[in-house]
Amino acid sequence: MLVKLTKALHTCQEIFSRILDRQLTWPEDEDISAECKDLVDRLLQLDPCDRFGHRGAGEIKLHPWFKGLDWTTLARTKAAFIPCVESETDTSYFFDKPVCCSL
Repeated sequence: MLVKLTKALHTCQEIFSRILDRQLTWPEDEDISAECKDLVDRLLQLDPCDRFGHRGAGEIKLHPWFKGLDWTTLARTKAAFIPCVESETDTSYFFDKPVCCSL
């Protein structure tokens, strides 16, 4: 998460709907770089053929927002949070959300 959620949005469904409708607003009191906004915008393209990364992860890794990130050592870095799951298929850390897509 890049910024705290606004109090104007009360449910996960409202947030999800705004993303699908491309109604993104960036908080004015947060210092969010143009590179970050560009990355998020390109990742949220609804058409999979237009979505950033559809040519592979290398495309995303080269984005300016990740400048200076050592991808090799990142893979060996211990995660800050590791969920405690019951099995490989345990999805209890995820919320159910309706998905409808008409492309």
